[in-house]
Amino acid sequence: MSSSQSLGGPSQRMRAAQYLRMSTDMQIYSLENQAAMIAVYAAARDIEVVRTYRDEGKSGLTISGRHGLEGLLADIESGTPGFSVILVYDVSRWGRFQDVDESAYYEFLCKKAGITVVYCAEQFENDGTAASTIMKTLKRVMAGEYSRELSVKIKNGSMRIASKGFKVGGTAGFGLGRQLVAPDGRPKALLRPGQRKSFQGDRVRLVLGPKREVEAVRFMFRMVVEKRLALSEIATLLNTDGPPRRSGKPWDGAAVRGIVSHPKYAGMYRYNRVSSRLTPKRTVNPREEWMLIPDATPAMVTREVFELAQRLRRQNRPRIREDVVVEKLKALYRERGKISEKIIREARAFPSLSTVMTHFGGMLGVYEVVGHVPARGLEFLRVRSEMRLLKIRRLEEIAAELRERGFQVRHLGDRNLLLLVDERIYLALTLSRRREGKTGDPKWKVGFWATRRPDLTLVETLTADLRYVVTRYLFAETPTHFQLTIGSRNRHLFERYRVPTMEAVYGRLSQYRAAFRGQEAAAAERPG
Repeated sequence: MSSSQSLGGPSQRMRAAQYLRMSTDMQIYSLENQAAMIAVYAAARDIEVVRTYRDEGKSGLTISGRHGLEGLLADIESGTPGFSVILVYDVSRWGRFQDVDESAYYEFLCKKAGITVVYCAEQFENDGTAASTIMKTLKRVMAGEYSRELSVKIKNGSMRIASKGFKVGGTAGFGLGRQLVAPDGRPKALLRPGQRKSFQGDRVRLVLGPKREVEAVRFMFRMVVEKRLALSEIATLLNTDGPPRRSGKPWDGAAVRGIVSHPKYAGMYRYNRVSSRLTPKRTVNPREEWMLIPDATPAMVTREVFELAQRLRRQNRPRIREDVVVEKLKALYRERGKISEKIIREARAFPSLSTVMTHFGGMLGVYEVVGHVPARGLEFLRVRSEMRLLKIRRLEEIAAELRERGFQVRHLGDRNLLLLVDERIYLALTLSRRREGKTGDPKWKVGFWATRRPDLTLVETLTADLRYVVTRYLFAETPTHFQLTIGSRNRHLFERYRVPTMEAVYGRLSQYRAAFRGQEAAAAERPG
């Protein structure tokens, strides 16, 4: 049986979607090459490609962060995707899932909806026969094993580089900068935030950063060692008369602790403390696996001062029993008649907000402890809390992607709703969960409130379980307060604002950057 016959015969032209994925470790599989191969396959079988889903520079180990595949599955879940075939270059482009059952599960969701997944470059037909099933399973196992072997090689190489005192990935941190070093040890340029080395043989060392930040680090250690101040008290002093954090957020006890507990400020480079190999979840490795390379970074304090600071912190660390925290929360609730993060943060002689959150896992746990039931109910708050965490995670993903593209990015206030890009472009994000309208049709309520007017607002509509992005919209110059409803009857009104992928968002930001640079160049050439 020919391929066209197996897909429905030549008399009926099929509508297909293509899924493209380019991983960072296999640049040979560029999106253009995949699309070209799929186009040849489709033309030979009279298949019309009507939609494209793509994930650029995304690992195939999990579905997390692969918005193209998530969008594909969401459209299939909707029941009216507009195509009956999905064309993929090969089995590994669908994913290098460590659990082959996960890869099979996503394909099963497509099959259950009556949609066939075709691997165009494979030497077997995905026709459900025993032979094709065995070959497909073998390919999936091989793809997963390749990722495991590559992970080991990368880890061993990174450990060797770190053992020589070179920095392996990540930001420099407060008070430090990154110096590019040639293979012969010759210092090259200082890397700005978001910049990466251009030659594989080059290495990166940590160097002293801005003078004011270096002085602030030494000030923190002095306050711990000489004044015996609590971390929250040091944070208050820094917020009053100190340099800002690089994230733009105010100083707090956790931020100060992250500095006075890090050995790099005493000249020691720490590596392999945490890992996220083959999973997006970061895990803390056993202490015996940590690497601590002495004299690898410029020391801002002596080793003796650093170790004394650690001893004093351990001695002064409060041990608060949970029943004591519960009684304090109930007393605060009775006194104020309500409870919130702000009330806890501002209460005198009270455990820190981070301590309370650690004890009870967030405000929902606090509400249950004090017996407070909000007007909208606890279930509403659970969903809102999950949306809040999802929004923060998405903002972090977007910020990381922008930095990879050479943008400068920092978070602003408004509860992390805004990103400031290149110190002049305000980018806002709002998420909306699918709800059922009165007629049973899906709808999404979109709301945004901020103190600054954003230049661009990215709206992502989500499925009811918050697992997939259904559509994305990009609005320019939105007001600080707006609310709208997107439903099945009015979705066509928003089609001109719809963006198929995040690449369109990054492209718009690049246009804004070019426009601003053009204005600056014109102003510089203007006489007087």
